[in-house]
Amino acid sequence: MALVESLTIGTVLVSQELMGLVNYHGHLCPELAIGYRVSRIAMNSLHITRENSLDFIAGAANSSSAVDAIQYLTGCTIGKQNFFIEDVGKHVYFFVKKPLDAPNNKGLFIKMKTPVYYPRLTDCVMDQNVEINSLTREQILKYRAVIDQAIGKILHRADNSLFDIHFADFGKEFFYRDTRWFN
Repeated sequence: MALVESLTIGTVLVSQELMGLVNYHGHLCPELAIGYRVSRIAMNSLHITRENSLDFIAGAANSSSAVDAIQYLTGCTIGKQNFFIEDVGKHVYFFVKKPLDAPNNKGLFIKMKTPVYYPRLTDCVMDQNVEINSLTREQILKYRAVIDQAIGKILHRADNSLFDIHFADFGKEFFYRDTRWFN
């Protein structure tokens, strides 16, 4: 039996790693794709793994599906108390290695650039009809095609075209500043 390197969901080609995330979350959506990309950047930049996740703290400025991706892939979770959410509706994330007061401890900040992705992919009437399940088959296919196109862009664009990514000084006072980290 041959190993499958990638699979297709709708019209989007996904890796086995992303397919595992989709199975966990329940569906593939643009926010999940954003969380997948953010997680991969953090994992590659800071060498975060599920096995060493307790050595890190992560945070998100939203409570979208991206949060599921970060918890599933990095192992930083709300339950382990090393993942924090301050929901202000922004795709802004941070990751930092513990201890926070270590000399030269640089945290990784990832902020989604706009306008790369709009949650309202089609017209408002279409979105409302999706919510109340009153679409025709043709409308559903059109809606899914627009979502697949957004997901494809999120999955295949270069990191720096989707996100502002930078390292910044990090310390215990980070959580107590008057200025918010997600601005």
